[in-house]
Amino acid sequence: MTARTNVQSQGFTLIELLVVISIIALLIGILLPALSSAREAARRVLDAANQRQIATSLFTYATDNKSSFPQNDDVAKEYWYDLERIGTYLPSTDTEAGVNTVGGGVMICPSDPGNPGDGSLEALEPARSVAMNVFASSHHSVSWFQSAVDAGWTFNADSNNASKTVLITEARSENFGPGSEFSYTRSTIGEDAAFAPPGVTGPGIMAQRWTGFLGRSVTPPQGWPAAAYTTELDWTRHGSNSDPTKSRGGSINIAFADGHVSFEGATSLVSNADESGIPENTYKALWTPIDQQIEAE
Repeated sequence: MTARTNVQSQGFTLIELLVVISIIALLIGILLPALSSAREAARRVLDAANQRQIATSLFTYATDNKSSFPQNDDVAKEYWYDLERIGTYLPSTDTEAGVNTVGGGVMICPSDPGNPGDGSLEALEPARSVAMNVFASSHHSVSWFQSAVDAGWTFNADSNNASKTVLITEARSENFGPGSEFSYTRSTIGEDAAFAPPGVTGPGIMAQRWTGFLGRSVTPPQGWPAAAYTTELDWTRHGSNSDPTKSRGGSINIAFADGHVSFEGATSLVSNADESGIPENTYKALWTPIDQQIEAE
């Protein structure tokens, strides 16, 4: 008679299972930040491509309008993003109901979470994430704009220092009234009344538009919580502290007046981005073609 050998199948022991689970958890912990960084890098590249397309449309507009970029007139309610202006040169996009402005599509930064709301207003999805440099406007209704024109602060598509002068960049979006379905940026950036208007010159004057200092603050965009905001720019989208009142550590895409787009951090634009003293402009990105001259006076 042949002897039978009983072969018992052996499964994983509890210790082995725990080891496998620990290894998987470790791998996930290592891979998730890398995947998150890769996703953000992809969003950043797409945002840059969007801004480049918007800048191209603004240049095409300027070609058809004697080198002038669109106007931004609060009195006439005519802005650079209107269908009658930029809408002619951009692909079909969503529009804000009733006001004929371009939104959605290339106007949205993929990393823009939209307006967070302040508890009384509903948080809205973004429909426009960028604003035009106020000094690029062919006309603006703010009271000091004509003095900016007279002082040579404004510029068009033929101006000097185009490769360093900001055309459009990322701004905070707002809830424009209780009937809004999306959040949009204001028309321009760099004009907030908390900053020095033309006629006031000296060190740090133009740098304040990047990060703000010395207790200066801007009015929080409608729908944002009341806080000591120091700048109109939204530094929270790309790798920044999520606190919207802080600028240190943040980065933004900027489309320049020669058409190229650059990804810049606050510390590369202002040497005292930690608010340690009077801001010093690195002049890597300019609000006007004569920033250095303005701050030297």
